[in-house]
Amino acid sequence: MFLSEPDRAGIGTFQPKDEKNQDSTELTGDINYRKIAEYGSESDPRAFNFDGEFNVANRGMIEFIEVLKLDVAFLYDLLGASQEHKIKPKKFPQTDIDTVIIGHTNEPEYRKLQSNEFMEALRDRTVKIDVPYVTKLFDEIHIYEKDYNSRRVRGKHIAPHTVETAAMWAVLTRLEEPKNAGLTVLQKLKLYNGKTLPGFTQDNVEQLKAEAKSEGMQGISPRYVQDKISNALVANAKSSNLNPFMVMNEIENGLKHHSLIPSEEIRESYRQLIQVVKNEYTDIVKNEVQRAIADDEEALRARGCLLASAGLV
Repeated sequence: MFLSEPDRAGIGTFQPKDEKNQDSTELTGDINYRKIAEYGSESDPRAFNFDGEFNVANRGMIEFIEVLKLDVAFLYDLLGASQEHKIKPKKFPQTDIDTVIIGHTNEPEYRKLQSNEFMEALRDRTVKIDVPYVTKLFDEIHIYEKDYNSRRVRGKHIAPHTVETAAMWAVLTRLEEPKNAGLTVLQKLKLYNGKTLPGFTQDNVEQLKAEAKSEGMQGISPRYVQDKISNALVANAKSSNLNPFMVMNEIENGLKHHSLIPSEEIRESYRQLIQVVKNEYTDIVKNEVQRAIADDEEALRARGCLLASAGLV
């Protein structure tokens, strides 16, 4: 057996909808009224479609999208499934299920649940797992490259390091300032990304992560950066290429309207990180030009002759 969400095998998903178009039978299955005439009874198992999300997910897993936005009627089924591992299809006895139940929501919704004394049963059955934003640059780059690459963006050249600089800024907003006075937040980003720095070992990196337990729970989401890359493509439609400065300008201009930034102090710190990223991009380009010149022996000799004639060597 292969678990497959598209094939409805072993993986079920459920998403809240408006109250008029939603029924709890979506979770446990429903009567097939066309079969009643054939089998004569609503209680005949052959006249029932056991195709609810819990039935599909049996021996697998079920995902509840925005679980805390569910109507109370759906939470009743969820309570029994999570604790007693049973569901109650219409006109049938309780049925055993064996499935992993995963629900996700945002932090404000979860805090609302914690403060609701009428939801004690659900709180008692809930195990909270924080899922922070990505804090590794390489992983963040992969998120953006899925949408912004030469195959998806046709007719426009994406300059080297364009996606990398945007990802670098996004990750920097999520990192906490290191307690080590000799370490900058940019160096911390590089350590997290696997780069080695003098005086720092893998044990030091693990210690940095342990010190910042809430790292990744705050900062800019990938959605914001994706939107700004799209805006940069539209704003520079006549240009044949997209470079890092175009994207960073869009990111900076959008900060003043970003509604999820809690304070002006944090907004200003994000602006300062943009300058940090621009400086890092400048250093990257300088190093690449120097390596390119060093690899070209003729250019290197010509440069040496030029320096000698100028009395610099």
